[in-house]
Amino acid sequence: NVHRCTESSPPGPIITCSSLRLIRKEILAQVAIAGNLLAVTAIAVGTIAGGQVIGLEFPETVLLVQSVLIALLFLIGFFGSRWAGASWTRALGWGVLDAGIGVGILLVKILVGG
Repeated sequence: NVHRCTESSPPGPIITCSSLRLIRKEILAQVAIAGNLLAVTAIAVGTIAGGQVIGLEFPETVLLVQSVLIALLFLIGFFGSRWAGASWTRALGWGVLDAGIGVGILLVKILVGG
C-alpha cells in the first residue's frame, strides 16, 4: 500500500516519500554542479580582471589564467575525491591526475593549435 507524503497531495500519480527524497537529492547535486561551474567561471573572470588591474599584457594574463585553472583542477580533484571518501594519498593522486590532464590539454593546444 503506497502512502502519500502529505495528506493534501494533488490528484495524479502517487509519489512516495522516498522518491521525493531521491528527487531532492538529485536537484541538490545539480545545484552543486552549477555552483561549481559558476565559481570556476567567476574565478577565471576575476583573474583576468585582476591581471588587467595590475597591468599585465595579454600573453601574461593568459598564462596567469591557465595557471589558476590548472590549480583549480588540482583542488577540484583533491577535494572531490576527499568528499567521496578517498584517503589523503589517493586524493592527492586524483588532484595531480586532474591537473596533469589540464596540462596535457594545454600542451596539445600549444603544439597543434599554436
